[in-house]
Amino acid sequence: MEESAKTAVPVAPTAMTTPSSSLSKLIQKACGVNVMECYQCMKCSAGCPLLPDLDLAPHAVVRKAQMGQLDDLLHSKTIWMCVGCHTCATRCPNKVDLPAVNDFLRQEARRRGIEPTERNIEAFHKAFMGEIRSRGRVHELSMIGKYKMATGTYFDDMVLGMNLFFKGKVPLMPTTAKGKQQLRKIFLTADEKKEAKDAGSPEAEKEQ
Repeated sequence: MEESAKTAVPVAPTAMTTPSSSLSKLIQKACGVNVMECYQCMKCSAGCPLLPDLDLAPHAVVRKAQMGQLDDLLHSKTIWMCVGCHTCATRCPNKVDLPAVNDFLRQEARRRGIEPTERNIEAFHKAFMGEIRSRGRVHELSMIGKYKMATGTYFDDMVLGMNLFFKGKVPLMPTTAKGKQQLRKIFLTADEKKEAKDAGSPEAEKEQ
């Protein structure tokens, strides 16, 4: 694991000596995570299954958050590559919830109009959430179709997809979850809060 950790860009604790409290306070306010509790043991990076594909190692994300380097984080590949497996948070001796931090950074990037560096991941997220919003659960065939249409990757994973289909893992007909009306209310409330936050509403600031 030590060898693989060299593939992502590390940030040594000694490379920067002046922490910035403004970004760390913003993160803690938004998602309840205190990044200042990280002391750079690097256990998160040692256990990350996606480390070879990241441009910033997990511990480097936290360090940049501590140093207030928000622009670097919002333009990084790492925040979009994180799959939220929580291996990092599980290994962390101080239980710093890095997936929650990455969620906040993704939302902040979109709020500021910064395009994701990994467009296919954004397309997958939209296809997935579109299914949840419309049915309350995912219909795999519909989601795959939306994703392929958005990315143009029509023939990628075709063999795997056919194998899953013939094994009955990809049902033809969709089903709808119970409580669909309640789910719509949740999405409506979330949309209203997002619009209020984007508009700088005082009410939205109070809720934060």
